[in-house]
Amino acid sequence: MCAGWWPRLTRPASGPPKRNSLMAKWLARFSMSFLILGGLLIYQAYRELHGPFAVNKWRIGLYFVAAGISIGLAMRGVQERHRNDRD
Repeated sequence: MCAGWWPRLTRPASGPPKRNSLMAKWLARFSMSFLILGGLLIYQAYRELHGPFAVNKWRIGLYFVAAGISIGLAMRGVQERHRNDRD
């Protein structure tokens, strides 16, 4: 067997991934909505903590996790919205 019979396993030189993907456009559109949703989830967790009813720790934890994910998506959307495409 020759040394050169195996096909090359290198990536084609197509450049960096496209920044104007469909997901990036939707993140940019919904960034403010994700930020508002994250704020509402934090407020709801605060109300549950300081309300007159029994505290459900699992629900409060899930509120904070969902708020963190939502705020993270909002920050990613703001980054996509303000990205400079002069490459």
